[in-house]
Amino acid sequence: MVRNAYRRIMERRRWASLYSHNQFLIPAAYSAGTVSVTNGSPGVVGTGTAWTSALVGQQFYFGSGAPIYTVISVGSSTILTLDLPFGGATGSGLNYQIFQAYVTPQSDCLTITQCTDPVNGWDLELHHTQDELNYIDPQRTTQGLGRQWLVDLRLATSQGPPMYELWPYVFSQAVFPYEYLKRMADLLLEGDQPAPFIRGDVILEAALVDLCLWPGKAPLELPANRNPLYGSGLHQAHEDRFRDMMTDVERNDDEIYERDVLYNKNLQPSPLLTSADWLRSH
Repeated sequence: MVRNAYRRIMERRRWASLYSHNQFLIPAAYSAGTVSVTNGSPGVVGTGTAWTSALVGQQFYFGSGAPIYTVISVGSSTILTLDLPFGGATGSGLNYQIFQAYVTPQSDCLTITQCTDPVNGWDLELHHTQDELNYIDPQRTTQGLGRQWLVDLRLATSQGPPMYELWPYVFSQAVFPYEYLKRMADLLLEGDQPAPFIRGDVILEAALVDLCLWPGKAPLELPANRNPLYGSGLHQAHEDRFRDMMTDVERNDDEIYERDVLYNKNLQPSPLLTSADWLRSH
């Protein structure tokens, strides 16, 4: 119950102390030489190429009408391997590009909250879906039309951070600073620690609220299995105490957000907006 209570508290809002920042570093595209590919094979052979392991994780693009592949290994300056077998026609002397189309934030990232293009002076549009992008530009040929999108490729899980597709694609060296919300781990093991801004007594009170709603373990016909707090009338008292505690915790969090997060963004909250929780969600 403590674990569920902690998760419920953490999911109440975007806590100010969970905001952090980093940057996406986009290398210049590589297109020297030509390539030979074979239908059904993930191997690519280059002519006049100087491939290195720095290309691993970047995307391999043959142009309009071909899928986008990812480089998973570089065997030599003229040999690399794609993540999937090549689906097009066997050919040689083909032009190509290797560039960074997919970006992955910090390992503790839950979601990106802001990403900036400092060259053009605007924010990227966030959290478009693959369905939207496939409808607008299924062949990924659009270039240089307004602000870019960070399109969701994979949501954050317990195994790793989210992944995004940066569109339209960037072929020159670039940097995109971003802010993100950290993913906090659950309390799974005895030694796990809660977030430092959530007091232990608040978590305990939330767990007592849940405990008062739990009738006991089956079979309830056995008196020893029944929860003596269930139906005792204490639920509302613990609920009221928990609500008062959370009011204090969230008020402190609002102050941290206005002082630290908005200050770092060089923003001043409007006097018409009294809730930092509203600000952080817009």
